[in-house]
Amino acid sequence: MTDPRPYDNSRTVADEAAVLADFARRSRQAYRDLPHRRDVPYADGFRSALDVFECPDAVGTVVFIHGGYWQWCDKADFAFIVPPLRRQRYRCVLLEYDLAPRSRLADIVRQVGRALDFLRRQSWAGRPLILTGHSAGAHLAACHMAHPAVDAVHLLSGVYDLAPIRDTHLDAALRLSDDDIERYSPARMRDGAPVPCEVVVGALELPELRSQSARFARHLRQMCAPHAPVSSRVLPGRDHYDILNAYYASLPRLAGH
Repeated sequence: MTDPRPYDNSRTVADEAAVLADFARRSRQAYRDLPHRRDVPYADGFRSALDVFECPDAVGTVVFIHGGYWQWCDKADFAFIVPPLRRQRYRCVLLEYDLAPRSRLADIVRQVGRALDFLRRQSWAGRPLILTGHSAGAHLAACHMAHPAVDAVHLLSGVYDLAPIRDTHLDAALRLSDDDIERYSPARMRDGAPVPCEVVVGALELPELRSQSARFARHLRQMCAPHAPVSSRVLPGRDHYDILNAYYASLPRLAGH
């Protein structure tokens, strides 16, 4: 029997609500403990804002895009990744964006581009700038691998070909068109990204996400090599949620940044 919800990540953990509540609790603690600027506008419009966690003697800037299948979640619930990154001397930026169905996917992708345009103009946003995202955030990051502000890309548990999404419950809010799928599927891009990239997925994630990550990594190697290094990893024992704890505890230094 065909799985009716091949992208339903709640099926991979015992209690998704408890996991997300823990993310929110730890994130509130990060806001209490660490100096930051909250809701810095990067463009006009709803949810066009970012949070900046500065770091003395920063060696670079990590820009994180949260997931939620382009229709759920908030940047504020992912600040728990900031303390370990700050210990590694990274300045951290949590990027917010509009959600479906209020906004179409095309608008969301363009909005992320405007955020990167804004960061490129800021003197405080030091280089290298490492763009990273989780789940739908990995998709949005992958759409901007060639942005001139970006020096390296780290992608976790992403969706890189949108075609299968249109056949799931997720499309009720997204309403993906043929043009959306062709234009905004990173796995269909024809030009290689000019920066180092790592594609990561957990061994305990849904088969569809593991498959998407493997296919996209192969595609990137074909498109990018030999101009920029591409690496891929499957993290043993990690699911769609605790991969965030494991990965950002020790951010890999990709060759070239």
